[in-house]
Amino acid sequence: MNIYHKNILRRIYNIQRVYGYISSIELKSSVRKNQLYTIIIVSNCYTNEKIASFYRDSDAYRLYAEEYELKRLLPFYAFHVNLGNEHYYRIDWDDYYLGKYDKDFIGEIARPSNDYDENPLCFRDYVIYLYYEPEVTLSQFKENAETEDIKALLDIIMNYEKNHFLLPFKKETKYFLKYRNDYRFRKRDK
Repeated sequence: MNIYHKNILRRIYNIQRVYGYISSIELKSSVRKNQLYTIIIVSNCYTNEKIASFYRDSDAYRLYAEEYELKRLLPFYAFHVNLGNEHYYRIDWDDYYLGKYDKDFIGEIARPSNDYDENPLCFRDYVIYLYYEPEVTLSQFKENAETEDIKALLDIIMNYEKNHFLLPFKKETKYFLKYRNDYRFRKRDK
């Protein structure tokens, strides 16, 4: 197990079994890459809260459309992860598809009211929902960390942290604090 996986495993302080269902499936076109892709949104079956979004190639649409029609329950876990220090959160397309932020703020640091004049929000922990079939406790999950399935989940968590969380004192964070999504201003000027 690599050092990054050990670090993440050490910081996972709770896992909670959650069942979801595909609440939305959409075939979208990418302007930049000139191709089609499938966006899948999964919601919690008890609260109907959107918990995860996935991107697949266009061929996957038919496969997931059947799951969508059947509203089949899918096993997920809510992984509660401690970041250790305060971090800023960078908004991306997943946040838009999950209804957390408007697309006007994609790429920006999260702020209390989505207003760029306010101080950024600080996070010390987060919850990420990931598909995982076996029923396990936290200790069982950590004991089986050498399996390929768990290594893949740890990779997803590692990439999520890398793409979303920034330490306030890092040099590159200053760039992201100044960044404003041009879409908001183009929309306003029309």
